[in-house]
Amino acid sequence: MASNPELEQAIDKVTSRTGDSLLLELASSGAECKKTLDDLIPKLELEYDRIISDGRKEADKIEKQLVGGADLAARNKELMALEEAVDRVFADALAKISAADHSALTESLLDEATKTLGTTEVVVSTNENSHSIVKSALSKFPGAKMSPENIKCLGGIVAKSKDGSMTFDNTIDARIGRMKPLIRKEIASKFGVGI
Repeated sequence: MASNPELEQAIDKVTSRTGDSLLLELASSGAECKKTLDDLIPKLELEYDRIISDGRKEADKIEKQLVGGADLAARNKELMALEEAVDRVFADALAKISAADHSALTESLLDEATKTLGTTEVVVSTNENSHSIVKSALSKFPGAKMSPENIKCLGGIVAKSKDGSMTFDNTIDARIGRMKPLIRKEIASKFGVGI
């Protein structure tokens, strides 16, 4: 086939116009894309800042939870150590008390019990070792009688009104039990541990 210069010229013209048109469209599209990207950059930066801020808040929250948990665990260990120390001190004290002579203490325990109950007409119980000491001290409390049954305790007495409606446990065990929370609190405050 022979070449037709007019046809080639027409094709070159169309190709040139189409190419120019395509280049203009591409340039225009490129400019639009650049403008769109330029417009998106501040929004992306804001989103980035928000994500970083949320991440920091979440990290702070997790850190506080971890620190709070560690503080609580440390406090619990501190309280357990304190409790163990207090229990050891009380065990040692109880051993010394059980070996001691309670005769001087017995009369004051009886006096306190009768004053608390508001009557000297009481039935008094004690342990087997203190039975004779308590029985002899009862002579100073008119109307007081010794119970024939012994109780299990380190020492001291349990006084009941004759009708049984009131009881006052003034055993050494009960007195220590009443004092233990106060002593524990005092020890804790000395060592700076809050109970």
